Amino acid sequence: MRTLFHFAAVLATLSLIPVLGNAQCTNRTVAFTSYGSGCTSVFNTVPSLAGKFDPTNCTMYLDLSAFGGCCNTFLRNRIFAFGVRQTSLPVPFIGPKCVLLTSSELFVVLPVAAGSTLQIPVPPAAPAGTLYAQGAAHYFTTIGLSNDYELTNGLSITLQ
Repeated sequence: MRTLFHFAAVLATLSLIPVLGNAQCTNRTVAFTSYGSGCTSVFNTVPSLAGKFDPTNCTMYLDLSAFGGCCNTFLRNRIFAFGVRQTSLPVPFIGPKCVLLTSSELFVVLPVAAGSTLQIPVPPAAPAGTLYAQGAAHYFTTIGLSNDYELTNGLSITLQ
């Protein structure tokens, strides 16, 4: 458990800095496995979280696709939650079928202007381990001035 926590802390710290070069890590693999399901409380389109790994530049890409908004309700942020274990915690204040799927030790907020993809460099010497991620789409409604959220599926990220 301690190694996984350190693994999460390292990747979290690195996600806050730009990719510094074309480090090769062709001996690395990263597997992404979707689990659970997302929920919607604002629009009919459930947001989704998917990942891919580029070994050429040793970088993970997590894409949180969400509906862009409509009719006085606007997408403000994409939020990525990272944890070291899966959970299944109902969050009815977000929506009736909404479930928190990761232990959420770290949150990364991506403003809508930054796009839908979070880029995370992976050092070639990073330890093997598994992280869990879930995304949220944050919407703001100008009529009523409400903040609403929709959750994605969970995503298991295994670095080998």
